Amino acid sequence: MSIFSAVLIFSLTAIAATKSANGIQCWVSNEGTVSPRVVSNQLGCLSLFQTEDRVASFGGVPSTPRTAHRQAELAMADGSCKKIEKLVYQADKTNDYASVYLCYCNTHLCNTPMKFKEFEDNGFETSKH
Repeated sequence: MSIFSAVLIFSLTAIAATKSANGIQCWVSNEGTVSPRVVSNQLGCLSLFQTEDRVASFGGVPSTPRTAHRQAELAMADGSCKKIEKLVYQADKTNDYASVYLCYCNTHLCNTPMKFKEFEDNGFETSKH
């Protein structure tokens, strides 16, 4: 697993500092995490599946003034996944990227951690249809 995917997920969840009445809880977990934990006060939850390393990471988008502009977008998140061919990990290192599936959802604990293989077996979706 790339160190950058771990940094990305933990950066997204560690920022949560202000309270929101509309916040939800999300799972936080990365490859190698002994047990997932739950974070509160999130605008939405995410699941990230890195195709090259076949690893998964889970986290949330914190409800802060800095992320308030994403509230309307995340309110429409339905758990569907989008393949991103070149996700850049850091703006100053544009040659460091990965191909990932990124999934957003907006209900409590909707990003249940799973292995990449299970995601693949589900047809690259976070839940079986």
